[in-house]
Amino acid sequence: ALRRVFETGESVQLQFEFPKDGEDAYFDNTLVPETDEVGEIQSVLCVAHDRTRTRRAELALQAADRRKDEFLAMLA
Repeated sequence: ALRRVFETGESVQLQFEFPKDGEDAYFDNTLVPETDEVGEIQSVLCVAHDRTRTRRAELALQAADRRKDEFLAMLA
């Protein structure tokens, strides 16, 4: 992704998931090229947003929905 930013000069969006403190952590990242006065890319800035709480809430809702469906299927 970093190579692509240097080659194209365009920002890149990435999502990462990795273990942290025994649980998964989720991050949205944006790689942004930084240019000099003549327009050549000199560096790339990475902006990271921790979306762990939001993603864990989404997963909990999905699990609850799955349990509800299983319960309703059992009743049927």
